[in-house]
This record gives sequence, C-alpha cells and structure tokens, in this order.
Amino acid sequence: MRPLITLLVISITTVNAAAQSLQLSFPLQGYYRAGEYMPVRVVGESGDVILSASGAVPTRIAGVPPVQEAVAPLLLMTSNATEVTAQMNGQIVRAGPLHALSPDERLVGVTEGNEAFAATLFPGKKVITVRVDPQFPNPASVPTWDALDAVVLDSAQTIFPVVDNVLANGTIIAIKTQQSPESDWKWEHRGAYWVLNNPLYGPGGAEIDVDDYAPSFGLEPEEALAGRQLVVIGGALFGLLVVGAALLLRPRASLVVIVALSIGTIAIAVVAPTNKKTQELSRGTVEIFSGSAQQLDGWRYFRSWRQPEAGSENAYGLMYPVLASDSEIERFQLELRCRSIGAPERFVFTLPPHYTIAWLDRSMRGNIPRPHVARSMQTPFTSLVNDKYLSQGVKELGRDRDDPRETIVLEAK
Repeated sequence: MRPLITLLVISITTVNAAAQSLQLSFPLQGYYRAGEYMPVRVVGESGDVILSASGAVPTRIAGVPPVQEAVAPLLLMTSNATEVTAQMNGQIVRAGPLHALSPDERLVGVTEGNEAFAATLFPGKKVITVRVDPQFPNPASVPTWDALDAVVLDSAQTIFPVVDNVLANGTIIAIKTQQSPESDWKWEHRGAYWVLNNPLYGPGGAEIDVDDYAPSFGLEPEEALAGRQLVVIGGALFGLLVVGAALLLRPRASLVVIVALSIGTIAIAVVAPTNKKTQELSRGTVEIFSGSAQQLDGWRYFRSWRQPEAGSENAYGLMYPVLASDSEIERFQLELRCRSIGAPERFVFTLPPHYTIAWLDRSMRGNIPRPHVARSMQTPFTSLVNDKYLSQGVKELGRDRDDPRETIVLEAK
C-alpha cells in the first residue's frame, strides 16, 4: 500500500509541476485591435503549443524547446476576446485580461524615457504606452507587433533591416538620434527625434466583410484538362452508340436503348468524381504611391468544388485572411502554423464544398519608380478598389500597363 501511495504522490507532483511549466504573458500588456496580430509570449516544456481566443484564428507553435520562450502572433478577428488559452501536452493554461483598443486609442511601444514624445504623435487621441525591448523588433516575426500604432526607440540599429515590414503594419517609427537615419525613406525631424510616418490605405488588416468577395462573385473553378477531355470522349462515344442503335435495331428496341443510355449517362455524370479542385478564382493588386513610399496590396480568391479541400497559404511577410463571417474560422478549420521561435510559416485550412476564402498580402517599399499606366476598365476588382481605397486625397491613376495581372495604381497626397 505504501509504494502505491508514494507513486500517487509522485504522479500528482509531476502533473502540478507540468501545469506550472507552461506560462503565457503579453508583451503589449494584452492590448489588441480587431483584425490585427497580437504578440503572445510562451515558455514551457518541449512540444506543440496551440493558442486560441474568442474570435481569433488559432496559432500552433511547432515544438517549443524546453525553457526557451517563443513570441508568436495571434490574429484576433473580432473585439470579443477577453483571455488567451494555451494547450500543450494535455496542459491547458489561460491568461488575461485582454483589452480591445477603441477607435480613439493609440498603442505606442517605447523604450525607457520616451513616453512624453509618444504622446505627441497622436494629437487628440488617447495614447497608451507599453515598454518594448531595446532590441525591438524580432526580425523573424515582424507581424507579431501589428497592433502597435507607433514605436519610439533610442536606436535604429535593430529596426533598420525590417523597416519595410514594420511600416506595412501601419506603425509609425520614431528614433531618438542626432542625425537622420540613412535609408530609402523620407524621415521628418521633430526635436530630438526623427520620425517615419507612412499612412496605410485600404483595410486596416484582416476583415470580416462579405463585400470584399465582390471580385469572386459568380465564378466557379474550371474543370481540369483531363476532365474536359473525358467529357468530350464520353459525348462522342454516347453519340456513336445512339447512332448505332438507331441504324441496327428496330425502332421500338432502339428507343429503349437510347433511353437507357441517356439515363445511364446522367447517373454517371451525377455520381462520378470530379477533377475540380480548389482553385484561384481571381486576383488583383493595388499599388498606392505616397511620396517616396509604395504600399502594395495583393488580393487573391480561392474556391472549393464538390469535396472538402485542404489547403495552405504562405504566411511569410504580412498575410491576412479575409472572411465573410467569424464562424468561418471554425468552419474552415483555419490555423496559423509557426516555427518553434514563433515566426509564422503558413496558414492551413479546409474549405467545405462550394466555399470561397480570400487573402490580403501587404508590403511596403521605399523609393520605387512609378509604373507606366493606362486607362483602367470597370471590373469587379476596380469596384473593390473604389469601395476600400478611394477616399479624400486618394485618386486612381490607372492600371499598370506592363503588368499582365490586374494592377490598379493609386496616388495619395
């Protein structure tokens, strides 16, 4: 009896120690904005970690090494989340509270001593400051800091290699330095700081809006070449059989054969497997030029056919899923896969039959020459551009005539 009690005590102690080994924390103190990524810091034993929250796309971190932290992005599609749940090796840990930012609040990451200047970046707004590491950001996972509206640092050394990616997040960069940072970007001198501010245009991030699907309305995947060849061969064979029956059989017998052939052909067409797979239905690109900056938004639409179809989408850079409703997160089994350090690799999903998913890929570049443009035609994609991008101070220049894809060029002043 004593060995059994000892074994139970050891087992309970082990379970409690394991439960304590998985720890969560929030580098941005739990602040987030719907449609953007929020960083979650995870420390635990070796194993896959799954992060989830209400209205969020789950994040899976592959094989977090023991006692090593991973900072991974969690994409919150709605403002409903109040806590984050982590699962690893049967353990479940919850952390909170989370705070959804309101439209008049701005979140600024600062290194020590720069809080006062942060408040000047957004006149008339409520500025919330959070401390960030002097080595900000993690170059392997810049989208992790998507929720930051600005960052104020003492040095530009660590941010220089990823300035383009940080700006694509819509983040203002302020550096406390004597000299203007050398780069392809136009910096503004404000007192002891140099500021780089390139506003974003179009959607602020991931969206839940059925109107974003306009470029895919009425489109269906095309039959694969092999499938089309089978249809032609089958039709020719059916015609030959019908003609043969009419010539070789008596009228009544030929009628019976032709009816039987027709019924059999229809049955085969209904039950036979299709060659249609999930396909890209439509794509388009929006180029917005503002001063020396170029914002590049790529839109793509994929649709399944008769069978549930598994798929994946590259998550390097800044990639957002665009959904018609928040219920599609679960319906599509949508999940963000990350490496052990938390860097995003890809989204995985399974589309039910006859469903469409859209993706928005965003990047920012500096000192890019403007393309040659031609007059654009009215298409479903230009309707999306008119609805999401055109506003006061933004005008359409035309389409990029050197790009075979549909690329609409805009100018912001």
